[in-house]
Amino acid sequence: MSPEVAAQVEDRFDNLSQDFYNLSDLINTARITIESACGDFTADMKAYTPNFENGWTQTFDIGSESAGLIAGNTNQLQVDLEAVDRDASHTTTITL
Repeated sequence: MSPEVAAQVEDRFDNLSQDFYNLSDLINTARITIESACGDFTADMKAYTPNFENGWTQTFDIGSESAGLIAGNTNQLQVDLEAVDRDASHTTTITL
């Protein structure tokens, strides 16, 4: 991939990593909103909303880290595809 295209890909994954990171900050607010929206059942929901918060926080953390790793590794190992093409001029006779 050309350096220009690699820079675009890296930037997109950097942005995605930051988006996931920012979303993880909102999960606590979402948990509180869910609990308060339950009215009389708030006490019942408090037994389950920590699992909701923990699950989504971990999901966004993994997404953020993964996108960051992809951004950091974009185009770091370049392969010259023409150099690894098969030599079409060579044939091996195989009999079964």
